[in-house]
Amino acid sequence: MSDSVLEALLGRRLVLNVFRVGHLVGVVGTGAAVLDRVPPAHGFVALLVLSGLAMVVMDRLGNPDYFRQIHGLWTVVKVLSVVALATSGLMATAAFWVVLAASVIVAHAPAKFRHRPWRSPPAE
Repeated sequence: MSDSVLEALLGRRLVLNVFRVGHLVGVVGTGAAVLDRVPPAHGFVALLVLSGLAMVVMDRLGNPDYFRQIHGLWTVVKVLSVVALATSGLMATAAFWVVLAASVIVAHAPAKFRHRPWRSPPAE
């Protein structure tokens, strides 16, 4: 592996990890509000959404098949679940834990699983 490829890879990983830290801070801040049944601070929600969006953009740019693979599909399902969570009232606590647990399972599953296609690429 050439030095420039290694530097680019390390730079991308570092940026993704910074976004992950921001995302987790947003998850914890928003989750604390959901679990306490109080409105979340807008800063945590913004951090959650913006860092998540940034990670998706980076993942998609680095992997054109991202949305055809399990982790891309899960990202879409997770976003829809979070929207449902925001409107679910009494179910918000249960929905929060389900989305959190499923996110950890998918994020830490073997790459062979995460990168498995859930649909075929379009015919050329």
